[in-house]
Amino acid sequence: MSRFFQDTRASSKGFLDLVTIMMKMMEANASKNDVCDFIYEAGLRLSDEYPVHVTDSLSRLNLEMNDILEDLGFGVVTLSDEGDHLTINLRQVPECTDNDYADNFLELFSVLLCGLYKGWFEQTGAPNALKCMVVSLKPQELVLALKA
Repeated sequence: MSRFFQDTRASSKGFLDLVTIMMKMMEANASKNDVCDFIYEAGLRLSDEYPVHVTDSLSRLNLEMNDILEDLGFGVVTLSDEGDHLTINLRQVPECTDNDYADNFLELFSVLLCGLYKGWFEQTGAPNALKCMVVSLKPQELVLALKA
């Protein structure tokens, strides 16, 4: 799968269009909860395909995550320890070219990222009970929070 993903991503606009079409098809044929569950699981599986390695600091993990996100064409992340939760700020979010679907795309993309980030943090030893929440969705910036 990794090879297919990287080869197909050579034209990121074409790949993004394909993902958008697939999201629309899922939403047309399944409940919102089922679609979100599927997309979240895809994020978890993506974390297995592109694992992070156990790191000794949040800043090193942040760098490793950005290396992978760059390969995926998913933007640039900044991690911030807020004491009782971790804030994840993603900038340079891939843009949906279908303006009528852009809000839905951002919402589902954030669900994918929640699965991806949860998987990555579990790989570093974070508790399985970790929950990902959407703080804000903007066209060029997604803010998520991870909390146990």
